[in-house]
Order: sequence, then C-alpha cells, then structure tokens
Amino acid sequence: NKLDAIKLHSGYYRYLFRARKDTHTTKFDEIADKVEHYGKHIGDDYRVVVTGHSLGGALSTIFSFYASLEERFTKNGAIHVVTFGCPKVAGYQFADAIRHQEDVEKLRIARFHNVKDASKLIPCSFLFSLKLR
Repeated sequence: NKLDAIKLHSGYYRYLFRARKDTHTTKFDEIADKVEHYGKHIGDDYRVVVTGHSLGGALSTIFSFYASLEERFTKNGAIHVVTFGCPKVAGYQFADAIRHQEDVEKLRIARFHNVKDASKLIPCSFLFSLKLR
C-alpha cells in the first residue's frame, strides 16, 4: 500500500481524518456523505467539483485526492478541483500520487496563485510529519 509512504501536513490531515468524540465520524466522512446525498438528488450521473481558497484550497486538495480513490465519486468522470492561493499540503510522494490519479482519469486539479503570493510556500517542509492512514 503506497499510501502509507505519503506524508501530509499534520494539521490538515488531522482536521479531515480525526474522529469526532461525539459521533466518531471524521470530517472527510461527513463531507463525503453530504456530497453523495446531494449528488443522488441531482441524479445518478452527477460529477464532483471542489474548490477552495487558501486553507480551503489545502483541504479541498486533500479531500479530493481521497475522494478520487472511491468509485462512488468518480464513476461519472474525474473529480475536478480548483484552488486559489493554496499552501503546500504535502511532499513529493503526494504529488506523485496526485499525478497517478490524474493519469487514470480520477482527478483533475487546477491551482491558481499570484507569483509573489507567500501562501503557496507555506507551510515549511518540516511541518510534513504525519504519515497517511
């Protein structure tokens, strides 16, 4: 399982995958369930598009990567992601995993930022300390 070798920013990872004390669900599961619920109301041929700015862009990127591993979100085409001013979320292994998901047409990501925007450089690489589940 190559996912074990991918390191993510620990804060972003914890936000999406830490189990809540009251419901024992993760934020990822809550969002994924809502996407699936509303998607079924739209119709069986729904497609997923995710967008975010800054912190929202970081969480959108991570959410979309994991969602792209689930057939329920990619059966009608790749998940499309658009981020603006997204900070770094992980290292090279994650970039390789993203490229793989793009190659197998499960994910499409477009990142936009200003050339001098410092947010794309933050956080520093020493913060990438948590391995994926």
